Amino acid sequence: MSRDPRFSVVVPAHDAESTIGDAIRSVLAQTCDDFELIVVDDGSSDETASIVRDFAAADARIRLVSQPNKGPAAARNTAIELARGELVSMLDGDDLWLPRYLERMGEVLDRERSAAFAYTDAWVLGSDGAHVRTTTAMAHWRPPSRPPREPHRFLALLLERSNFIYTSVTVRREALVKCAGFDERLWHGEDFELWVRLLEARQAAVFAGEVLAIHRERPGSLTSDPRRLYEGICKVYRLILDEHELSGELRAVASSRATWWERQVELLDRPSGAERLRRLARRLKGRLLARRQRLRVLPADVEQTLTACLPPRD
Repeated sequence: MSRDPRFSVVVPAHDAESTIGDAIRSVLAQTCDDFELIVVDDGSSDETASIVRDFAAADARIRLVSQPNKGPAAARNTAIELARGELVSMLDGDDLWLPRYLERMGEVLDRERSAAFAYTDAWVLGSDGAHVRTTTAMAHWRPPSRPPREPHRFLALLLERSNFIYTSVTVRREALVKCAGFDERLWHGEDFELWVRLLEARQAAVFAGEVLAIHRERPGSLTSDPRRLYEGICKVYRLILDEHELSGELRAVASSRATWWERQVELLDRPSGAERLRRLARRLKGRLLARRQRLRVLPADVEQTLTACLPPRD
């Protein structure tokens, strides 16, 4: 009987035919090959399942599971229930890993035995598929360079900054089982809510210390739609306030941020004159800085990943 793999890679995919093959190739290119890869086709209407099926036919480590569209939280939970690895690594169907992602996550969690999960950040590949931004995916959320080691202090900072943890996290499977996985009522921000529950349970988090993933900007994605993004964050904060057992300090932080995000949703519909000027200034600044915000020379591992996993770039 074959032994269980160390890592279970979990990939939820919905109508991801244009990106799922690239994501899988980035997993197959890992320096650590001790993994299983579980792709959950979450009710796709395109060729997602067919593409994954072709990969699975060529590599026994890959498994396809299909289900009706239930959302990313439910898709991840389906894969987690099937996972055999001691470590569960999350990868979205339109993201990529750099070659040392699994190797590095394993090293970090071996060193930090008290940590339930390890996280990283991601480079951002523009929607043109040819340019990488100088700022990382989570830079806007102000991730701490040296995050607190104590879970309570880490949680306070996470709530105050509205989630600075990129979704490509590796979690000990035991910790996931104890907290019952992702909340399937949430279709946006389900990862944020899970990190909060893990930290509430005094489970520590550790930063990998380097950028190990690539996030792809796509029209229609959550990050490109302010309304969906803001409303999703509001829903997570309200759920946390209604259902989580927070201390007075943490409740005050969560309540303040919930109110702030609700105000941002209101401003989308009824912006003040000052807000209109700020938006115009941001757009103009973005256009002026667009070229300056592109990396002129790509890090070697980013170049390697893009060359190996994506179609040739012009």
